[in-house]
Amino acid sequence: MNNDVPREEDLKAPPRLIEALKQACSERIFVPPTIDQTIFKAAERQLSPSGRGRVRPFWWWSALTTTAVLVAFALVTVQWQRSANGRFALEDVNRDGQIDILDAFALALQVKQGRSLEKRLDLNGDGVIDEKDVATIAEHAVKLERGGRS
Repeated sequence: MNNDVPREEDLKAPPRLIEALKQACSERIFVPPTIDQTIFKAAERQLSPSGRGRVRPFWWWSALTTTAVLVAFALVTVQWQRSANGRFALEDVNRDGQIDILDAFALALQVKQGRSLEKRLDLNGDGVIDEKDVATIAEHAVKLERGGRS
């Protein structure tokens, strides 16, 4: 199949239609100057800085949304700083607000890597941060409340 422009003899339209289309393309269409001026003035009003019309609400909502996002970010930052200043439980090693098996895993990984650990992580009070402290967190994480179901 050839992707070139079809030749006249390849067209399957009636000859009268082909001739009419050829003439329509060659004829100039008269557009009165008043219509040109009307379209030009409407475009000028729409695009001018003082007459944006529909664009103003977009800027208003954009500014409002940006302000709301910045305020939310500030509140989250303040809350995060407050909670980072000691509001987490001692056993919450990863500081996600929950004491779960992930905290035991995080402490076990730190102990295994021989990292320098904070004294607050000595949960059993024996002066050493080791597997016993990991076990303390794990026990706390899987402990069921009385009357709970398993």
